[in-house]
Amino acid sequence: MRSRTAPPSRPPPARKPTLPRGSWARATGGAGRSGGFAPEGRPAASDEGLRLPEAGQGAARARVVAEGARARSRGPRRGRGAADAQGGVGMHVVIGLLGLVAVLAATVTTEGSHTFTGFLHRPALLLLMLAPPFVALTSYRPEELWETGRAVLRAIRRAPSRARAALYEDLSRFAAEHRRGRPAEALAVAESSEHPLFRQLAPLVVRQYAAGEIERTAGAAAYCLSSSLKRSEDVLTSLARVAPAMGLVGTTLGLIGLLRDLSNFTQLGPSMALALLCTLYGLVLANGLYQPLARMVHAHSLTCAEDARLLTRALALLAEGKPVADVRNLFEATAGQAELRIETGGAVG
Repeated sequence: MRSRTAPPSRPPPARKPTLPRGSWARATGGAGRSGGFAPEGRPAASDEGLRLPEAGQGAARARVVAEGARARSRGPRRGRGAADAQGGVGMHVVIGLLGLVAVLAATVTTEGSHTFTGFLHRPALLLLMLAPPFVALTSYRPEELWETGRAVLRAIRRAPSRARAALYEDLSRFAAEHRRGRPAEALAVAESSEHPLFRQLAPLVVRQYAAGEIERTAGAAAYCLSSSLKRSEDVLTSLARVAPAMGLVGTTLGLIGLLRDLSNFTQLGPSMALALLCTLYGLVLANGLYQPLARMVHAHSLTCAEDARLLTRALALLAEGKPVADVRNLFEATAGQAELRIETGGAVG
């Protein structure tokens, strides 16, 4: 007797997905839209009134909170970057202005309490010694003022003839070590030199750079060095212009005090002293201190430029394999002959 096999069971018919309210309008909307519908929990931006399932709501809240936190963390940095790009007021400007106001206030306050004894007048000295540096602080950054002080010290200590002789000795020792094929000793000689340009350019000779490349690199390095010295000279020239102006300010303050206390004869002397001695101190500082220092830095920059041209030509000769005697002749020549030889040799000017 044949056993009857049961027919295979058919799977239940799939239920048609029920779309949430408003989804059919999105799926079958106007022309040009895709026919699909958005998955549950990620509604389109326009469906703000639809209720999401709990899981979708949690994910959406977490996503919104994370995006808000990222936006808040990016906001201050973007604001600081925009402020830096636009260029805000530096702290040195604020300090300079506040210091100038404090010096003027201290001058006016101590004017009447100081007894006039001669050429030394404390309020006038206070104004003329502190006001010009604060004015310079509003115009230049602190590192520029610091570099100006260093340039002045180098210009005072450096004797051009001794510095050039020391540079030639360092260059001769470097050339001797380079000819012997001892690069480590040659670099050690260059590192011990006091000339900054020689320390920068000597490794190029050891690495066998071409003479033209050495001259171009030396031109860029010499330009940076001369620009730094030119900024220091500008700072001192600016101080030389500001000092007489501050003297006129002190003169004006003294005349104002004189007119204010015209009926009090005991105060006429200090006010007149402030008016006259501020002008005197300003002229002395401008013509006796700041301008000579500016001229000294200018002469130092010219000497450094001459040394840079000589050094550039000497290193170019070494890179070309020329004998050291040519370098010696270049340094021992007079200033005019050395300049002519550099120009005909094609060094960077």
